[in-house]
Amino acid sequence: MKPGHTELTPCPLFAVPRPEHVCSILASLLRNLRGQQRTRLLNKFTENDSEKVDRLMELYFKYLDGMQAADKKIEGEKHDMVRRGEIIDDDLEDEFYLRRLDAGLFVLQLICYIMAEICSSNIAQIRQRVHQILNMRGSSIKIVRHIIKEYAENIGDGKNPEFRESEQKRIAELLENF
Repeated sequence: MKPGHTELTPCPLFAVPRPEHVCSILASLLRNLRGQQRTRLLNKFTENDSEKVDRLMELYFKYLDGMQAADKKIEGEKHDMVRRGEIIDDDLEDEFYLRRLDAGLFVLQLICYIMAEICSSNIAQIRQRVHQILNMRGSSIKIVRHIIKEYAENIGDGKNPEFRESEQKRIAELLENF
């Protein structure tokens, strides 16, 4: 190495892709790609006996289990608060929602959104695989739809109501095809 040059060391944050990053990128691609690029992306979910669908479903059940545990804990806290006579106001509800997001709700919502996008793509193999895995694991489309509806209700930053409304409409259409 030449004098005065230092070797770059890789950042440990980017050494291994994290599921939340990958899900965010996939959701964005599915939301924004059109035509041949979208078709190429969707076809990736059918390659190697639908291994990417299988991985997506693995993540779904992992995050769903985590959310169910977090929800159970939060519901217990709410029950204790009510029993003590405390009032659960909007600020407290917002705090509970933020805790749910920290526990993995946002990633679970993205995973469900991706599931809805790929199942609405008119590629029967993908839709069949998703439904098959949900049935094998004792889950249902109703749970996925509930998670996506909650995602749609909380979408946007409150500054652009037109974006929020159009995105909610688009997600509702996805749910109809799911």
